[in-house]
Amino acid sequence: MTQVTLEDILGILRRTSEPMTATELSTELGISNRAILNKLNTLHERGDVRRKKVGGRSVVWWLPDEPTEKQEINPDDPFWDAEPVAAGGPTDVSSNVDEYLYGEPESDE
Repeated sequence: MTQVTLEDILGILRRTSEPMTATELSTELGISNRAILNKLNTLHERGDVRRKKVGGRSVVWWLPDEPTEKQEINPDDPFWDAEPVAAGGPTDVSSNVDEYLYGEPESDE
């Protein structure tokens, strides 16, 4: 019998986009509900997973969102003083968009 690690549980939660119950996790990993609950509680105490009671005795488990690093805007950055530039192509192509997308139109001669 293979030992299920905490990383095994985290791996399953990383691969899913929805919260999972302990029963779903225990079924996928082939271990008892009690064993998975012990491991999930350990992960929760470490802050590696979140949980929410969703009715009766049902609890769902998921990974917390990754914190995003916020950066302050630097008003002295030279970017703010740069002159706007165009990409080099025509800016009004609405009247002849087909020529830009598909090349020159064929003549009816």
